[in-house]
Parts: sequence; C-alpha cells; structure tokens
Amino acid sequence: MNNTSEQKIILFIEDNPLLLKAYKEAFEKENIEVCLACDGESGLNMVKEKKPKVVVLDLFLHGANGLEILKSIKNDPSTKEIRVIIFTASEEKSDLEEAMKLGADKFLVKSECPLSEVVKIVLEYVRM
Repeated sequence: MNNTSEQKIILFIEDNPLLLKAYKEAFEKENIEVCLACDGESGLNMVKEKKPKVVVLDLFLHGANGLEILKSIKNDPSTKEIRVIIFTASEEKSDLEEAMKLGADKFLVKSECPLSEVVKIVLEYVRM
C-alpha cells in the first residue's frame, strides 16, 4: 500500500472558483488539508505530487475532460488507489456509467447534492 492511506488530503479539481472556496472552507473546519485545482492539467499534476486520499473531480473543465483525468489517475500505478468522487452538473446516465467503468468511487450530481452532503460523503472516503 502506498502512503495515501495515512494522508488526509483532499484535492478538488473544479473550475468554479465559488465552489472551490466553499469546499476549502468546509473541509478546513474538519482539519483536513485541501488542495485546489481549477483546471485538469494542474489537477493531474497535483494528484501526482500530493497523492491525496480523495479527489473530487468535475467532468466539465475548461480545456479538459474529467473522464480523461479519471482514466489517467486510475491507469497510473502510483495513483490508482486514490479515491475519486465525480461531482458534476451532468445527469447523463452514460457519464455515470463511463465514470464507474473507469474506476470512480462515487458519482454525485451537483443539483442533487448540497455542500453539507458532499462534505459528509467525502469525509467518509477520507476516513476509509
């Protein structure tokens, strides 16, 4: 097992700055280190550098496809054990199916999941 099991780092890959700020504040109250990436490229670099316990990943990012990022995380032996929660505006069943097939641990739709619920779910994965 790699060192991700001891770390309590969450990485959010999201291009909405208001959501990033809300996530950061919510998880810092839980004494969990939060890393933020506003695009796919920097997000993938942070995954490799920080080795977070959980990545919360949007599917629709400027200049990047979240499914491709997920695939990169899960195909890399050094990051494949990292938990990935998809948190997206997409309600498409095909996106859900593809994300789960690629190795996502959970799929949440933004319009159906308030911040408090996201915090609760992510904390469950952090504590696993």
